[in-house]
Amino acid sequence: MTLGLCGSPVPDTPFYNVRLAEDEDTIFATIDFFGQPHHAMFVKVIQEEDSGWKAARDPYDRLEDIYAMYDAALVPIEIPGLEGHWMLAIHPWGD
Repeated sequence: MTLGLCGSPVPDTPFYNVRLAEDEDTIFATIDFFGQPHHAMFVKVIQEEDSGWKAARDPYDRLEDIYAMYDAALVPIEIPGLEGHWMLAIHPWGD
């Protein structure tokens, strides 16, 4: 699967309006839950020597925003068709 950018849906996923941010390793998308649109943000991460994760290229500190949204340990995911690991945050529009 390749990432469907420029607003197109991504095959085999519920994400749409997918776009890659310029000059950073962040993907923005939309996903619907219970008929309501939600923001989805993926930030590419790399594993540090102490087993923690840091952002690969994150000039706007979006990974810190993800950590601030969740009071739990986060586990990165792999996205078919893309290299590396990604942290995902989903929240309702308007938040």
